[in-house]
Formats: sequence, C-alpha cells, structure tokens
Amino acid sequence: FNSGPDPIFVLDRTTQEILDANPTAEDTYGYSKDELSGMVFSKLGPVDDILEAFSDFDKSDWPRARVVSARVEHYRKGNQAFYVRVTACPTRYKDRDAIIIATTDITEMLEKEAQLLQASKMTTLGEMSAGVAHELNQPLNAIKMGSEYLKMMIERRKEIPEENLVEVSRQISEQVDRASEIIDRLREFGRKTDFATEKVDINEAVRVAIGIVSQQFRLQNIHIAIELDDSLPPILARKTRIEQVIFNLVANARDAVIRRKEAGPGTVRPAVMIRSFYENERVALTVADNGSGIPKNIVDKVFEPFFTTKEVGSGMGLGLSISYGIVKDYNGNIDIQSKENEGTTVKLTFPCA
Repeated sequence: FNSGPDPIFVLDRTTQEILDANPTAEDTYGYSKDELSGMVFSKLGPVDDILEAFSDFDKSDWPRARVVSARVEHYRKGNQAFYVRVTACPTRYKDRDAIIIATTDITEMLEKEAQLLQASKMTTLGEMSAGVAHELNQPLNAIKMGSEYLKMMIERRKEIPEENLVEVSRQISEQVDRASEIIDRLREFGRKTDFATEKVDINEAVRVAIGIVSQQFRLQNIHIAIELDDSLPPILARKTRIEQVIFNLVANARDAVIRRKEAGPGTVRPAVMIRSFYENERVALTVADNGSGIPKNIVDKVFEPFFTTKEVGSGMGLGLSISYGIVKDYNGNIDIQSKENEGTTVKLTFPCA
C-alpha cells in the first residue's frame, strides 16, 4: 500500500469519505494525508458509477468483485483536470465496509493518442482536398458571375432592372452562406477532439462525413447511397470522433472501389452504401462497397496498426486501427465481412445512450 507506484484510496462504502490514502495519492493529487482524510471522494472524481456497478453483484460475490473504468476525469488540488484508469473493489477496513480505489494516470498516453488521431484526420482531409476545392469553387464562381454582371452594367451606365438586382444579391448572399457552411464543416471536423462524451446522433455524423467527401465521389464517378433510420436513439460518444470513424470507413471504401475499377474495366459501377438501423437494442451502422475486397487470409489483420493492403506511400495503415480504438472506447463493436473482388461491409454497433 505505502510503496505502490499508483495512487490508492480506501473509502467508506456508505459515506464515500476517504479513510486512508497512500503516499503516491498525496503526490499525484497534491493533497496532504490530513487533507485527504475525511474528504468525500467525489471531490477528486466520480464514484457513483462504481457504486452502481457494485450493486450488480450479489453480496456473496463481493469478495471477488472488481470494477474497472477505462477513462475517467479526476481533479488535482486547484481543480486541475487529468485522466485516469480506475480499478475498484469492495473490502473491509477497521470493521467497516469499504472500497479500495486505485488510479493510474493516463493523461500523457491519451494526449499521444489524440495527436495520432489528429494526424490521421488531417491526412484523410488532404486526400479529399481536390473535392473540397471543387465544392468551394462552385459558390465562388456564382459570386464572381453575379458581381461581374453588376460591374458590367455600372461600367456601361445601364440601369439594372430591379428584379435582376434582387436576384443577383440573393444569389450572392446564398452562395456566401454555402461557402461558409463548407468551411465550418471542415473546421469542425479538423478540430482537435477532447475526451468527454456527449449524446450523439449517428445519422448527423454520417451527414457531416458525407458532406465532406460527396464532391470527391462525384468527381471520381462513385455512386454513394445513404439509407438512415431517423428514429434511432443517440449513442454516448464524441461527435467528431464518430465522424472520423465514418470518414475513415468511407475513404477506405472509395479506395477499394477505385482499385477494383483500375484492375480491369467491368460493368459494375463503383458504389458505396451507408445504412443506419436499430438491431438487438443497439444502434447499428454499415458501410458497404462493391470494391476489390480483402483476401480471406488477411482480413483478421486489418485492425492492426500500420497494416495496409495499399501500395507504399498510399497510406500509413492507421485508419482502421484508429477507428477500432474509437469504437471500443465507446463500448461499440466493429465487424468486417469481405469477399475478394466482390466487396466489403463494415458494421458498427453501439449501445444506446
């Protein structure tokens, strides 16, 4: 207890007051032993979910009970936030019911993970830049045409009919809004994600991701079909991270259909299909393509970091690995079904919020 490298606390099971803490807890949280003694643990971090988890155990199972929280926000002295992994188990301490809580600081690990996520996100955005540029050019061209018409009429000292003036000004205003919307969408997607969870509409995440890639798909003559169940309940996640997962899956699907098309001309039009639905009390999403597929002998390796079927220089092999990590963070499952030269379907399922 005294020499443990991680903070350890002993709590009264009824009041959640700290009964004892080891020296590492003092160092990590910035409080002295006297300050920690008698403090309600909720001042350092949430405890209700631990108690709720223990209530699922029968009393006779308590000696073997253990609760693990993968990522929890705790607070040092001065209200400084950091992230920990929490392990808790019930015990007896000086003839009273108690809980032992051990925490491991994972803040630095999460920061490195966030940097990796951001790098992957920026790489994928870069790949879609041609489509984004084309999409921005459309409202800019409309604005240019409208402004040049007004300039020409003024230079020729001609009277501009009122209906034309109203129409041109309306179009310019609409196209500015459209360009702003595109930029806001990219800025929101590119923003560095924090780790807090929120209620997320998975359909809205699909619409944001598709809004970024749709123009690129049109340029590459890839058909994209969307079938969303608007009655789905929300999931508990982070919106920008779920958008990134969908973005990664759609980008992989695009690459697969292009590879099949380049391997030999065929009669099948490159296509990607996205569906959301409710299944077994979970929110489900599938991204399917009719691309090159994944050989049976390597389909189990696709979630491994740096594993890729693409040519050297065409990708880092991190997209699916990162997506897998994000999905698992939110208690989701990810499954791949694929047939070589026929296509691939990736299925995500999440518990409802």
